[in-house]
Amino acid sequence: QTCALPTYSVRLRYMAYTPEHFTDPDTVGDEEIEEYYVLNEETEFTVQETISARHILKTTGPDADEETKQAARAAIDKVIERLDAGEDFAEVAKEESEDKGSGTRGGDLGSFTRGRMVEPFEDAAFSLEPGERSGVVESKFGYHVILVYDRQDAGTRTLEEVHDDIAKKIATAQARDNAFDSAAGDALTIREGTSFETLAAERDIEIETTSPVSRGNTIPGIGP
Repeated sequence: QTCALPTYSVRLRYMAYTPEHFTDPDTVGDEEIEEYYVLNEETEFTVQETISARHILKTTGPDADEETKQAARAAIDKVIERLDAGEDFAEVAKEESEDKGSGTRGGDLGSFTRGRMVEPFEDAAFSLEPGERSGVVESKFGYHVILVYDRQDAGTRTLEEVHDDIAKKIATAQARDNAFDSAAGDALTIREGTSFETLAAERDIEIETTSPVSRGNTIPGIGP
């Protein structure tokens, strides 16, 4: 036989020790920042060559017959005629692209590095400078025309460039530890008789009170 647990509700008073409450990037020293940079230079601060691009696709598919390929090629040629006449690439992509993922976004593929796209597409895209448009590019998906709108060359970001970002990252990690240690220490202090109100005032943390909750309920801002 199994016994069902009794159903009842409780109201809770609590203080939330969040990392945000303990974060202070100004407490992170330059030596810590430089050490972090040296240890993580290759993994975090080495930037691969990256481009941002749009494309317009007329699909064929890997098993398309010659008639299908010819129709798709004729369609992409008409697209290029519209672009040559000065029509906006993004607007034409919304009307004409058969890439369901990017077509509604004006053909926008966002930013990507080498190795993310099929080879013919990638070779054509990475040969373009911002503002340049390709001719017809054939891949296993069909026929594309590509417009690159941004490029970031490969390189390493300097310590000066990432100094503030590192300070925030270290401060956030320290804040998580401080929040946990402070909550654990204050829990012991409460057991020894110090009131919630006294600790809340010392920590400048508000005391929250829940509505009645039962087993399995979710408390806003806290969780199950």
